[in-house]
Amino acid sequence: MSSDRISKARLCTVENEESGRRGGLGQPGSGRGGVAACPGLLSRGAAGTMFPSPSLLPEALVLLVAVQCHGLQWQEEPMPWCRGLSLLFLQTFVNWKEARLTWSFFKQSFLKQILTEGERYVMTFLNVLNFGDQGVYDIVNNLGSLVARFIFLPIEESFYVFFAKVLERGKSVKDQKKGDVAMAANVLESLLKLVLLTGLTVTVFGYAYSQLALDIYGGSTLSSGTGPDLFRCYSLYVLFLAVNGVTECFTFALMCKEEVDRYNFVMLALSFTFLCISYFLTHWHGSVGFILANCFNMGIRIAHSIHYIYAYFQESTYRPLMGLLPSPFLVLIYIISGVITGFSEVFFCCDKGWMARVIHVSMGALCFGTTIVTMFCTERKLIHFVRRQFLPRYLKKGS
Repeated sequence: MSSDRISKARLCTVENEESGRRGGLGQPGSGRGGVAACPGLLSRGAAGTMFPSPSLLPEALVLLVAVQCHGLQWQEEPMPWCRGLSLLFLQTFVNWKEARLTWSFFKQSFLKQILTEGERYVMTFLNVLNFGDQGVYDIVNNLGSLVARFIFLPIEESFYVFFAKVLERGKSVKDQKKGDVAMAANVLESLLKLVLLTGLTVTVFGYAYSQLALDIYGGSTLSSGTGPDLFRCYSLYVLFLAVNGVTECFTFALMCKEEVDRYNFVMLALSFTFLCISYFLTHWHGSVGFILANCFNMGIRIAHSIHYIYAYFQESTYRPLMGLLPSPFLVLIYIISGVITGFSEVFFCCDKGWMARVIHVSMGALCFGTTIVTMFCTERKLIHFVRRQFLPRYLKKGS
């Protein structure tokens, strides 16, 4: 605000205050001070209500502060003026379309919190596990979630912004630019392939090396009880987490308010079902039941997102869901690696000495190297995508 406009507002306020003391402006003959509408600062509406001009909103706020400080009266009724000021402020600074969408996402985040932490509520309030099993579950849960936090979460956040900028929310694929649709479809297909193969790698090799990892981390206390079974199931859960993260980041970037509200009702029913399944599976299979319930929860959410993506691209020639179909030869290598490392765990892990452990780790390293080489040979499009999208970022960070 310029200094001359501030001075003008103050001068107008002082002059009206002096006139009010002489009983002339606020209410004639009452002897109460008042503030008349200063020229250029207030405008008259259709109903005769005084409201501030949008270009002079800061000056109007100065007058409002002056009135509050001096206890003056407006020539017009104060309440309509205040309502006009509030309405002008809200219309100027609040985008109501985005505000309603934000409220829908807020409700969704509340339901996702129940789905994410629901097993802890069941564990705490229904007392389905003793404190020892709860401690082991928390350790396994924290260790297993490291992959999701450090690998999948940055990918989801970055490409949510990408999809939201490339495609317009609430519009069908026919109403989008063809170049943007092609770019989004190719990126989504490569992302799905990337997180799928990462999740499969964690699942296959995590199954055979869960007991060894827990034994190194916490000794026999963790590796001799239910810990290894929990970790093996969590390795499978990581696969669900990987696929769900990318599919949901695409759907949430494109859903309009009505679609988000409909999905909130689905999540409300899913939250109730998840809590019930968690309770019954825990009674049936102990702490492993919590992870199985989480797998069920993620499976339903993946199915919903896949349905949305399929319907969205149905009217185009692009099929990004093909990213969920890896090369058959690569799948065969995964199966062979899982069988070899599984037998290696039986024969060499984990109470047969350090030499047996070294052999077990060597077998896993050999299978892992074979899997990576096969991946480079069969998934050339994915390798090109990783080189183009991720390697430059890490090289910049390193330099």
